[in-house]
Amino acid sequence: MELIPYIGLGLIVLILPLAILSGILLLIWKKVPFGKYVSSLLLVGFLFVVVTAIWPMDSFYKDELQNNAGLRVDDGYEVLAKSSSYPDMHGDYYSEAVFRVSELDLSTLAGDVAPIEQCVVPRMTKPFLPSQNGVIKCWGANRNIDEWFRLTYFPDSGILYYRFDQT
Repeated sequence: MELIPYIGLGLIVLILPLAILSGILLLIWKKVPFGKYVSSLLLVGFLFVVVTAIWPMDSFYKDELQNNAGLRVDDGYEVLAKSSSYPDMHGDYYSEAVFRVSELDLSTLAGDVAPIEQCVVPRMTKPFLPSQNGVIKCWGANRNIDEWFRLTYFPDSGILYYRFDQT
């Protein structure tokens, strides 16, 4: 029974913005010249923003890799798998991706990135590795008190795993 107030609050938080948006779109639809087209365009734009916030495009993961690790990301980086969480009210989120890379240029790694001695094969990479045997190289960095990321590279198969956490 303790969940009922939270469910009601959740419904209000979801329904109230949608009701306000619907009212604004209906007002535009009826009062503005070419209102049908304007409100349809606004609705499509709103839906695009919501969908890409929940399921980011590949460019988001490439930007995360480039901004946090300092690696130059070019067209040779193909996203094979990806996962992320939506930022909560404190801005906490994670993003992780598996890339197939044609060539990894480590000369552009950010200055605070250091090799990690103990490497663990991330679960997300297992479907893309022919075998777990072979060379594994890992780097990572902790920034501030609430950011860290890890790079795991499998040179034999050209697989690069990236994870960033903002807590």
